[in-house]
Amino acid sequence: MIILSEASSRLEPTPSSRELYASTECARLTGCAVYHIPQDFSGIDCAGDALAHIPEQDTESAGVWIGYIPAPEHYEAVFDAAIEKGIRLLNTLSSIFGRRSLIEPIRDWKG
Repeated sequence: MIILSEASSRLEPTPSSRELYASTECARLTGCAVYHIPQDFSGIDCAGDALAHIPEQDTESAGVWIGYIPAPEHYEAVFDAAIEKGIRLLNTLSSIFGRRSLIEPIRDWKG
């Protein structure tokens, strides 16, 4: 399992940021590969640049985003960049912003 996390020591200490950090640490402790992703693309050209430090996967791997709810365009860009790295985020754009439940993509994923 690959974790894309927005947890950062630069975040203002709030209940939400502490939860992001705790969720990220739980994932790390259970053996997941955890990679930082920025909350926005400030200072970079695209989502591909934001994921440049993540190695391409030999086989398609399941991924989870731990972060704040992004704008649909931002999520779609990161989702597509992750696919290029061989990481399939379990929740699609439509499952997050549409009417599907968050469990449906897990049932749909064939990994």
